[in-house]
Amino acid sequence: MWHSFKYYLRTLALIWHSSPRWTLANALLVLTSGLMPILMLLAVKLLVDSAVFQLSSASFSWQKTFFPLSLVAVVYVGNSVISSLQTIVQEQHAFRLNRFITSIIHNKITSVKYQFFEDPDNNNLLYRAVSSANSLPIKLFYSMVNLMYNAVTILALMAVLFSLHPILPLALFLLSLPILLVRLNVSRHRFELRKEQTQDERIAQYYNNVLTSKSFAKEVRVFSLGEYFQNIYAQTTLALHRKRLALLRTSATKSFFAQSIAAFAFVALFAWTIWFSAISALSVGSLAMYLMALQRSYYTIKGLLSSIVSLYDNNLFLSHFYAFIDKEIPETESLKNLPNIKGEIVFDNVSFKYPNTDRIVLKNLSFKLAPGETIAIVGANGCGKTTLLKLLCGLCLPTEGRILIDNIDIAALTTAQLGSFISVIFQDFALYNDSARNNIRFGNLRSHTSDVSKAAQQAGVSSLLEHLPLGYDTPLGNLLPDSEMLSQGEWQRIALARAFFANTPIILMDEPMSSLDLFTVRQLSQHFFDIMKGRTAVLVSHRESSIKIADRILVLKDNSLLAVGTYNELMASCPYFANMLSPSSPAL
Repeated sequence: MWHSFKYYLRTLALIWHSSPRWTLANALLVLTSGLMPILMLLAVKLLVDSAVFQLSSASFSWQKTFFPLSLVAVVYVGNSVISSLQTIVQEQHAFRLNRFITSIIHNKITSVKYQFFEDPDNNNLLYRAVSSANSLPIKLFYSMVNLMYNAVTILALMAVLFSLHPILPLALFLLSLPILLVRLNVSRHRFELRKEQTQDERIAQYYNNVLTSKSFAKEVRVFSLGEYFQNIYAQTTLALHRKRLALLRTSATKSFFAQSIAAFAFVALFAWTIWFSAISALSVGSLAMYLMALQRSYYTIKGLLSSIVSLYDNNLFLSHFYAFIDKEIPETESLKNLPNIKGEIVFDNVSFKYPNTDRIVLKNLSFKLAPGETIAIVGANGCGKTTLLKLLCGLCLPTEGRILIDNIDIAALTTAQLGSFISVIFQDFALYNDSARNNIRFGNLRSHTSDVSKAAQQAGVSSLLEHLPLGYDTPLGNLLPDSEMLSQGEWQRIALARAFFANTPIILMDEPMSSLDLFTVRQLSQHFFDIMKGRTAVLVSHRESSIKIADRILVLKDNSLLAVGTYNELMASCPYFANMLSPSSPAL
């Protein structure tokens, strides 16, 4: 209960901070519109009493009719004005609230460690948080707004009914209680079902992405996989639907019985009101007012119950959002005076395994790189080469042991600090739908843009970019207008240029030329010598020509360090290494 109340308070504070002015405007309009039904009841009473009096006296007076008619006109015009203003205010407020929520999510997700994404439980949490945060805060706010509106209206109506007899408000409250309890119970079960189905929803989303995204389009067509993935998607979504439908049927049955009982009780209240008004000799206008108040109370109570249930429901789902926002991020105390990094790297008995698994990816690695030294990492697929680079650039932290750069434990450095002296070319490099210039500048946004062409030359892509329609300002990809799509090899050279543009003392490269043809590789070989000169470089590669440029080679086998040496030394002393480089070997 306390957690629910705490979430209400947090959401109110969040809504207020998103835009105090529009929040206040919204609340004032709601309160004003909540009073309009009472003015209408008063106008109807005065109008009916005036009409009955004039009919009984067989005369007509505009003076006695003018005031109630004017009051009716004021209510209608007032409702129109308030409705128009609310449309504008709600749109303004919704925009600011959604932008505020989105910025919170973006700030949080960019601050968590990369290792967060390696944990399936974290991915489920993120999925639920994003699903909740996109629309629920504004829904929760309008649930509160509607609750305020209905509360103001029902309190005024109850006061009117109380003036007839105190039993009426009490009876209305009692007949609405079963409906409220049933709907809250249904809301709780819906929340638990959604939490239970998160994993299956993500699976369905994945197969939908396989069928609709360009990334999978070639193989889906070449291998005729469309029907297969459609069937899996259909089966997954059907299973989700059946569970939701079963819950809906149960809730519909419960709601039907609760509302049926409430409807019969309400009809009984109508009959009692007519009887009590008759024996109390009330005027026709008063009777009309009380019957309208009773009828309006019934629908207002339904609206009030809907607001309460919606508030409860949205608050339950927002708990996912707050669970993500409250997710603890290991604090790293950044060094205030980061020394000038020369590039010495030490792996001290480093072991690593990913979350939710006992499989060790790297085991007891110990080695040292001198500043300016180039090493190559080789080994069979799955031996931990790419994971080693992830550890070195701080995306993941060792499960055991430590990694030192110039005698500084990287666990004591922030991601931003590591990025200031480490650049990296990932095997699954990113393709940014932005200008060619920015695709290179993303390597280091702090550097001067005039160095972009130099980095492009080093990566062997300058000629291509200069001949694009808008040169370096041409958008790449297929998202923006007038974009140019590049081949995989051309994209890889853009990724190389991005890493070269960073101009850091340490550079990490994971298969940096895997998508390049042999002619281009030969052209870039001299550039690589020049670029890595004076830098500490770690190169993961399956190409023998790339391995030969390294000062030393580290051979990984069974997730451990098997041997270290130069190319010639290992060819002579390490049969495993020599066999891997054999044309007939499948190891690499």
